[in-house]
Formats: sequence, C-alpha cells, structure tokens
Amino acid sequence: MPGRWLMRLFVGAGAAASVAALVYVYAWPPASMRVDRDGVPHLSPPVAHPFTGEPLTLQELARHYKEGSP
Repeated sequence: MPGRWLMRLFVGAGAAASVAALVYVYAWPPASMRVDRDGVPHLSPPVAHPFTGEPLTLQELARHYKEGSP
C-alpha cells in the first residue's frame, strides 16, 4: 500500500513539475526563443526587395547587411 501511494506521489510531482515548466516557458520565454543569433524575430513576415519587389525573408536581409555582400 505505501509503495502505490509513493508511486502516485512521484508521478504527480513529475507531472506538476512538467506543467509548471511549460507554463513558465510560455509565459516568460527566454530571449533565445524570441530571436535568432542575428537578432531577427523568428515569426516575421517576408519583406520586399527594394529594387525588384520580390519577397525576401528577414533573415536573408539581415545576413546581407551583416556580411556586406552585394
């Protein structure tokens, strides 16, 4: 009987810790979850190329200006 009670307590504590960790990460996300290493937000819409008007990802645009490539 005590073994079953301890197992339920252990499983309940593990489940509560998992739920608490998920709530914490979604409520106060770390900076690494919001932006990539170039400082570009992960969920950003495409931008228009200034000369051709074709859609570019914001990551490509940031990489272009960071590396200085033509």
